Parts: sequence; structure tokens; C-alpha cells
Amino acid sequence: MSAAEDFDDMLGGQTVVVYARTGYSSYGVPAHSASGSTYKCRWVEKRGTVRDSQGAEQPQRGILWVMSTAAFSPDVKITLPDGTVAPILSVDSYPDELGRYHHSKLAMGYA
Repeated sequence: MSAAEDFDDMLGGQTVVVYARTGYSSYGVPAHSASGSTYKCRWVEKRGTVRDSQGAEQPQRGILWVMSTAAFSPDVKITLPDGTVAPILSVDSYPDELGRYHHSKLAMGYA
């Protein structure tokens, strides 16, 4: 069994919806697409602190493991499995034993 198959088995049926940023409002607030993409995921509530893309420490609400080769960035809108929306603080991607990327680890903050 490959690492991707092992990871898929670990997910446990949770999904997340990701909405791409389409632009900014006249006030500088990000605008997002009306329809999102659904991905298999694993949501784990894990409190802590993490450095965001500007290097500032932010409170972490949890970790989101997403089964996808898509590139995630802090400007997308994510609806978690529990229906809440949380900002992305950091994104890490790891290759499997064959060097392929099939999932990402996202540190999620508080809305």
C-alpha cells in the first residue's frame, strides 16, 4: 500500500470546502468564489501558536490534513468539517516515498 492510500484510509470521511480568492473589495477585503472545491481531509483540534506568512505569532486552532495536490495559500477561504470558517496560518506539503506530493498540512487559526 502506498503512502497516499494509507493517508486516504486515515482521513475517516471528513471533507473541507475551499473557495478561491477572486479579488478584493474596495475596502481591501478578499472576495472569494461562490462555488468551492471539496476535498477529503482530517481535522484535528490542536491548540498552540504558529508563525504566519508575515512572521507574526498567531494562535492556532488546529491542523487540517488535506488530500490534494492543489497549492493552498492563506488567501483562500476554507469551510472546515464542522461548518466553521478559519484562516490558514501556514501550509506544509510533504512527498511520499516516491517523491510525489498528495496531501498538505494546514495550520488553521481563529476567524
